[in-house]
Amino acid sequence: MQRRRASRSVPTKAVAVQLLLDGYVAAYGAVEDISLDGARLVLGEAFPSAEEIEIRIAAEDHSARSFHTTAEVVWCRPAASAEGRTHWGVRWTHFPRSAKHVLEALIAATCKEV
Repeated sequence: MQRRRASRSVPTKAVAVQLLLDGYVAAYGAVEDISLDGARLVLGEAFPSAEEIEIRIAAEDHSARSFHTTAEVVWCRPAASAEGRTHWGVRWTHFPRSAKHVLEALIAATCKEV
């Protein structure tokens, strides 16, 4: 089994995700787990498959600054029904050094390490 490069953290508080298309929110969802390399997302509505997406992640209680980046879709598990939720595995593609502390603070404020 391949070992992950970064440890995953699971939110203990609600962490919302917005998928953006041309700067506008195209889908809403939640973060199931997150790391400095990427995240596993759950979307409440269908969203067209894409190779790279723009994402905004924020704690719903505003306990930390929001994290805004682009990500590569590594895997996607479609919903089992029309009312189901789609699961996405993403890897950050645009991760400037200045954003690292924002993501670390968001993880520290909302998660426990797995």
